[in-house]
Amino acid sequence: MSDNNTPNFGQNGAPFKDNVKPIRPVQKVPVIRIIFGLLVVLLVIFANSFIYIVEEDELAVVKVFNETKKVVVDVENESALAANDLDPQFKNVEVINKKGLFFKTPFVTTIDKYSSKLLTYISNTGQVTTRDKVKFEVQLYAQWEITHPGLFENNYGTILQTNSRIDETLYADIISLINNLESDEFLTDKEVLYNALEEKRAVYNEKNKGTGIYIHDLEIYRVAVPASNYDSVYNKMNAERNAVAAGFRADGQKIYAETISSVDLEAATIEAAAIEESARIKGEADAEAVQIYADAFSKDPEFYEFWRMLEAYDKALDADTTIYIDKNNPFLEYFSNGITPIETIDTNN
Repeated sequence: MSDNNTPNFGQNGAPFKDNVKPIRPVQKVPVIRIIFGLLVVLLVIFANSFIYIVEEDELAVVKVFNETKKVVVDVENESALAANDLDPQFKNVEVINKKGLFFKTPFVTTIDKYSSKLLTYISNTGQVTTRDKVKFEVQLYAQWEITHPGLFENNYGTILQTNSRIDETLYADIISLINNLESDEFLTDKEVLYNALEEKRAVYNEKNKGTGIYIHDLEIYRVAVPASNYDSVYNKMNAERNAVAAGFRADGQKIYAETISSVDLEAATIEAAAIEESARIKGEADAEAVQIYADAFSKDPEFYEFWRMLEAYDKALDADTTIYIDKNNPFLEYFSNGITPIETIDTNN
């Protein structure tokens, strides 16, 4: 032992420092914590073995020992349940109309997922020949969706195989349809083409309603004229446009002629009415003048007779007139009264 003034030395002869703390013994972790941690890790690792999640844009096929037991579809999808009756294999398959978290039996259950979005099909370019022997290069466009993932998986398997099937069936029908149309119907009469495409779409959906897909839209994606047909197509379209223009011009000329005829008739009607009105006014004025004359001359008949004779002289005689008349003719009454009878009257005298 040493007193307080004597320093302590270690085994190597070095003195201990006063501020050095003694080493504490290591505490052991409880076994329960270790086991719990391992269980959590294993739970995370194997979580996919007993749960699965179907997102809002997904569809799912649930299989047990590779046999389809359930299909998960959209909430508003009411056709999936009815589609089960179209295939005996799916008679007892459950249709679940909701998305989210689901439990499954580990190791024996498999989940196949597919997209619930609209999928686009664009065909390869194919050549068509219309009924009037005009050639075009055509591409078809369609939008379709998976309505029953189980039937889709059995009948098609993949999106690529579905597009190939549409190419072999529906696209071939559309090509045949266009071949039976006139070129102007195909290019300009959208109503005829649209109705024909809509009919083909409805027939295809009805025929394939048990395969798990539905086509929502069907259109002509692209139309091109082969280079070898540029001149003939241009000449045909030019002739058609000229025919339409000639029709417009003929209609314009017809409208112009009808307008001119209508205006001329209206003008003639107005002129005739004006002449009639003028004649009526003139007749009324003449009648009024005659009445005035009659009223005036009735007051002095001799003067009226004299006045009428003067008017007769004025109308019958002029500077170049020579007349031969009997001296007792009443016409010479005012010439011969009190004057030596004459046989000839010269208006110059």
